[in-house]
Amino acid sequence: HGDVDAVFVAHCETSTGAVDCSVCHAEVVDRYTSGTHGLLAARGDVAAPGCVDCHTSHAIRSKSDPEPPTFPTNVTALCSECHAEGRIATLRGGDTPSEAVALYLESIHGTGLTRGGLIVSATCASCHGSHGNLPAGDPASSVSHDRIAGTCGACHYGVEEQFNRSVHGAPAAAIMAGGVLADGRAEANSARQRATC
Repeated sequence: HGDVDAVFVAHCETSTGAVDCSVCHAEVVDRYTSGTHGLLAARGDVAAPGCVDCHTSHAIRSKSDPEPPTFPTNVTALCSECHAEGRIATLRGGDTPSEAVALYLESIHGTGLTRGGLIVSATCASCHGSHGNLPAGDPASSVSHDRIAGTCGACHYGVEEQFNRSVHGAPAAAIMAGGVLADGRAEANSARQRATC
């Protein structure tokens, strides 16, 4: 609400106007508006999630409280509302594979979270971001080819360095330009063609 006093009382006790989360959460709202959900909302897409879709409107709680949709064990269900097979994000033919949620639930991260109760397990938001999520094809995305190792490395010690030293760690631009040597260094397409002729 734009007229909220920054005090430790419920927002609705001090507000009578429209919701403007940026009054207190400007940095988060900036990330949201530059991410996929915010860009969809800016285009007027009525299916684009806004703040209250994930955080609710009046029962906002800390992400460490197990009740809200943003608690780790609830995040998969929250994201599944749009990203599960047959839901809006998979039907519009974008970047979300229809089996993404099912594959996550079968993964080591999904089983650790849902069957093991390990709230340190990666959730959708851990890898894709919670506010500024972008499609994998966007170079700024946390799951783009050039950033995925850093994203995994935020939890898995040493994995970023190991990935970057491997053949898989070559920058995406180098791979597209012509290939990769066994030690992970990019090679020019013409040099590789000369060597094989």
